[in-house]
Amino acid sequence: MTHNSEGAGPAAQKPETAQVWREAGFIPPPFYQKLIEFMHRTCMGEPGVAAPDLRRERDTGFVITDQGRLREFAASCNIRWQGRKRECVAIEILIALLNDYTREIPQN
Repeated sequence: MTHNSEGAGPAAQKPETAQVWREAGFIPPPFYQKLIEFMHRTCMGEPGVAAPDLRRERDTGFVITDQGRLREFAASCNIRWQGRKRECVAIEILIALLNDYTREIPQN
């Protein structure tokens, strides 16, 4: 079975990484949400993970949902937040997550 967040039926399920965005205090654009979800499922070794079609995604910007959580998550990633725009901190967190998953993807 393939997993993606589009369409209906068994393949349409809640992303496993949704909790990360709640904990991080921000929501990235859908392009990055789907990319992180794909990388997560690939790293977890799920069979039949379908690559998301990211060509249709538009940049909707970052939505800061909880400034306190954003600061805490940034601190846990050793990311400086004082004196910086919240969106810049969110982008740096996203880059850190992408780097972590890139290191964990199994090499074939």
